[in-house]
Amino acid sequence: ELAPMLEVNPASLNFSIDKKSEKVYFKNKSATGDITLNIEGFESWLTVSSPTITIPARQQKEVTFSVDTKSLGYGVYPSKIILNYRLNGVSDNTDMTAQFNYNNPQDPSIETNA
Repeated sequence: ELAPMLEVNPASLNFSIDKKSEKVYFKNKSATGDITLNIEGFESWLTVSSPTITIPARQQKEVTFSVDTKSLGYGVYPSKIILNYRLNGVSDNTDMTAQFNYNNPQDPSIETNA
């Protein structure tokens, strides 16, 4: 089995009304060969700036994940994110998680620091 050559930071995303986007850094830890990464399997409320990227050996690329609130009501929305990647002809995959806590600003049970 391959040692994981894709480093993901952070691997878990937590979104809120005040934080609707977050940058994720994908690093190719291999000394040789590009990683081709496909980011897929996520819920429709999540958007990804670059769903397919190529990461050269020992380099990192930044991708922005954002929340689209248009069709959402208040609530908690979890999503799995599947990272399928290829390095030197070998395929592998790993997961990320995301969660969006869409709180009603009128709800008195939620403290706000206005």
